[in-house]
Amino acid sequence: MSHNILEDDSQSEDDKLCKIDDEEDEYLAKIEQEDEYLAKIQQEEDERLAKVQQEEDERLAKIQREDERLAKLQQDEDERLAKIQQDEVERLAKAQLEEDEQLARAIQESLTIGSPPRSDNDSSFLSYPHLFPPGYR
Repeated sequence: MSHNILEDDSQSEDDKLCKIDDEEDEYLAKIEQEDEYLAKIQQEEDERLAKVQQEEDERLAKIQREDERLAKLQQDEDERLAKIQQDEVERLAKAQLEEDEQLARAIQESLTIGSPPRSDNDSSFLSYPHLFPPGYR
């Protein structure tokens, strides 16, 4: 009988060990399933973040292109205004030059037409008696 008791005890221990092995296998399978689930969630999150990053990169590229376009427009406008300003300065300078030349011609003509014949002593005061009123002679 002692032999039966030992057999029962060893079989009972074997059953317990098998049961523990089965539980351990079930636990490991659950952990593996959870790991696969977490890996799937991580992959989905990575794909979502990659998509968000791509959209952000495209948005920033669009903003940069718009900034470059606006900078080009601003540069063109600045150049156009500078040309207008330069043209205006040149136009005013030309008008001033023409006015100065006209004034110089008028002075020259008034000196030639209104000047009396020169005397032999060539004195400026005697040549232009009309420049000084009679009270100052």
